[in-house]
Amino acid sequence: MLFAFFLIVALVLVPVWGVTCYLKWFSRYELPQVNESHFPRAAVILAVRGASPSLEDCLSRLVNQDYPRYQVFVVVDHPSDPASEVIQQWSTRHPEAPLEISYLNNPSSKAYLKTSAVLQCIRTLEDDFGAIVLADADTLSYSRWLRDLVLPLMSDEVGLVTGNRWYDPTCVSLGGLVQFFYNSLCVPPMYFMGATWGGSLAIKRAVFQTRTFNEGSIESFSEEVIFQKATFIAGLRLEIQPNVMILNRETSTLASAFNFMKRQLLWTRLYHSAWMLLLVGNWVVNLCLTGFSIVGIYGLTVGNGILAFTLLGGLVLEIASCQLLSEWLHRAIARRALRVQGTSYPAIDWPTRCRMMMVIPLAYVLFSYAMLAAAFARKVTWSGITYEVIPPANIRMKKYLPINETTETI
Repeated sequence: MLFAFFLIVALVLVPVWGVTCYLKWFSRYELPQVNESHFPRAAVILAVRGASPSLEDCLSRLVNQDYPRYQVFVVVDHPSDPASEVIQQWSTRHPEAPLEISYLNNPSSKAYLKTSAVLQCIRTLEDDFGAIVLADADTLSYSRWLRDLVLPLMSDEVGLVTGNRWYDPTCVSLGGLVQFFYNSLCVPPMYFMGATWGGSLAIKRAVFQTRTFNEGSIESFSEEVIFQKATFIAGLRLEIQPNVMILNRETSTLASAFNFMKRQLLWTRLYHSAWMLLLVGNWVVNLCLTGFSIVGIYGLTVGNGILAFTLLGGLVLEIASCQLLSEWLHRAIARRALRVQGTSYPAIDWPTRCRMMMVIPLAYVLFSYAMLAAAFARKVTWSGITYEVIPPANIRMKKYLPINETTETI
């Protein structure tokens, strides 16, 4: 019984410690002041496959950045892609926008499509671009987004800068809430692991002009992997930028949320050295929680109130701590976003809070199942394209098809 008590305490206090350390850094981070003339010319690359509901809003925000010199390059997957018509119509309505449109040619079978599009664009850039910034179609940037990503690159020690995303906890869909808890569970570890998010990622020219980058881009399945490897070999470091926390308000089904988690965890398995630690840690926690449930219910059936109260009470405490930590993160991120972005995050009221707490057990189960599925995955489907997983750290596209010829939606 004493062992179970200390185990419960550990399961609660370790995440509390992690979130506390993360928020301590998060609250103290400040950007240096830089003269306007020192900002390098920046290339913003947006690789698009399929007409995302937020695509037009994304474009409008990207071309209205508070930044002195930059160009937005949109690489569309195929001329027949539904996004092509949306972008062309948007461009016609905004002829003054710093926007250049191109199409993906000869995608690599050894990389996913976004990587092929990004690398194709990089190879055609003019020599005076000093920074490259990646965005996704669901990256709803704010006016200083580009400035906040490029500014840390002006340090001689920094070669790569990343932001992150935050999901709306007030969404009514189960899948959306599951994604919120998954994301809130991942944000602090991503800081400690030095993981990047391709939806807001900046790299300086000194890195993407290196031999390591050019050679690595031929073999790697992900542009994020190439960027990180080239940065570290160049003797530079990654900087995580807390100002760049992008709110995502999209809803999701449970099936979509599960596939999203599985895909993200599979990428972690393929390229990050901490994968095995994450896998073992997750299943130790889940075995403990499952054991608490079984033994606690057994205690109820045999009339052992102390046993049942301790173990089932531990489960309730774990759920409550997950809720409190998620809210703590949400409030801290919302305060900073309002101050530096002017973005108002939705507040968590009591109906939302109750709905969130009811979803937490489901989120735990789906997350654990997604991690197990990612650990043994031999193929993954993304945006209608199936990729075969080739251990230890490669993928192969089975067949390329434009989005309008696939049977799956994004």
